Amino acid sequence: MFFYSLLGPSLMFFAITILNPRDRGEDSLDLAEYFMDTRRYFLGVMLVVLLLFTFDGPLFGTERFFNSLRVVQAVGTACIFWGILSDNRRAHTIISLVVLGSLFAAVSLRFLPGQG
Repeated sequence: MFFYSLLGPSLMFFAITILNPRDRGEDSLDLAEYFMDTRRYFLGVMLVVLLLFTFDGPLFGTERFFNSLRVVQAVGTACIFWGILSDNRRAHTIISLVVLGSLFAAVSLRFLPGQG
């Protein structure tokens, strides 16, 4: 259980390192272009993290597999797949906003008193 608990944060750290450009060089770096170049790797790792978080509660016996969070996780999964497939910057802006809203909903559903 301890190892499984460490996988998610470790993979999130790895995903963030993918977004951090190592070779900054003398030229200015277009971060939007850099993200578009690395998004498939970043989002692929985040998809694995989302899947790990889907199964942690049922594996640890702290929640049922089918609960109110599954809708939010389904939205997140759809956004990740959309982000992997799309190279449209406007679509990635929309995806970012939807994911932020989903994270807010997930925290509200999981951690506020009296919630799922």
